[in-house]
Amino acid sequence: KSKMVRLAYPGKFRDHAREINSVLLSDHELIEGARFRFSKPLTLSPTREIMLTHMVNLGSSRVPDMYNFGAQLQTRKFLLSGSHDTESTWVANGAWSVSNRITVEALYQSQKGAEYYMAEAGYRGDSNHFSLTYHPGQVSGSFMQQVTQKLALGTEVAHTFPVSRGLPKHSTVVTGAVRYDNLQYVSTLEASSQGILTATYTRRLSP
Repeated sequence: KSKMVRLAYPGKFRDHAREINSVLLSDHELIEGARFRFSKPLTLSPTREIMLTHMVNLGSSRVPDMYNFGAQLQTRKFLLSGSHDTESTWVANGAWSVSNRITVEALYQSQKGAEYYMAEAGYRGDSNHFSLTYHPGQVSGSFMQQVTQKLALGTEVAHTFPVSRGLPKHSTVVTGAVRYDNLQYVSTLEASSQGILTATYTRRLSP
């Protein structure tokens, strides 16, 4: 009898091009002046830990100085974090592991009167992932499935709706993605119903 091959977990749809994004969209940002960061973990119990972070940016003639304070509480089921800086930016994140497969996440951000929030529920299977996400004015659902050891397919449907008068009318965008990973390189292809086509290629030079 032939043995059943267990497929790998492909990750979330939005992370199908995670290798190239980790290089191009990572925290390797150019800064002016100097930056100091200090983090201190506080263990409350074997299952609870608090992380306090202080970050100071010493700017230049074009970039102002900034101080940011952040705190994070992590348990086996919950992850709560928040931060505030001298630019009047508030950020709060929360994640709840309902079970080994179901997670719920939320994000709130406020900066100088402008507010943004997001909520997401996700289901992680052995070889697939499903997410349902809500943003102000948009709801979307995505699915990613590993079909072979090297190939994964995914799709996302995003529906935009007006939250106030004067904004664009209802619209729906469907996006499909293909991810191929043979351990030496990763290539991805993404196409949307808006006519946008994106391809990426990442080569691993070392393990």
